[in-house]
Amino acid sequence: MVKLCSEILPTGSRCAQFALRGRAWWRAHATAIQRESNADARQLIEMIRGMDTFTVSATLCTILDCLRKKLIPPLQAQAIFDAATIRLEQLAEQQLNAHRRITPIDTMSPNNPLSNESVTGPHSHPGHNSHGHNRLQQS
Repeated sequence: MVKLCSEILPTGSRCAQFALRGRAWWRAHATAIQRESNADARQLIEMIRGMDTFTVSATLCTILDCLRKKLIPPLQAQAIFDAATIRLEQLAEQQLNAHRRITPIDTMSPNNPLSNESVTGPHSHPGHNSHGHNRLQQS
């Protein structure tokens, strides 16, 4: 009977490789160091789900540095980057929703940068300067 590797990858899926004869893992996961590395990546991915923007950014910098120094396998880094991307998208959506609830846009307000009054002033009329005279008629 053929047995598959019992290692759970950082992505959360089970390794699809055949296990070594008499062992629970295939050769890439056969050492305790390799299995511990995968477990650390899985744990970090779980932690990312609760991080704030600053902590996610700091984590990404650390992972990028580890990847450059070849201290972390590229597939583990990719799984961490994917989890961080999802978390940053969630945080951006939360921030956008909070902003929408707090400040509804009133297009007629003089404080709105898109309103005519914020550009021309409350007493101005199109075609007239602020003194009430048309510049073309001043000749």
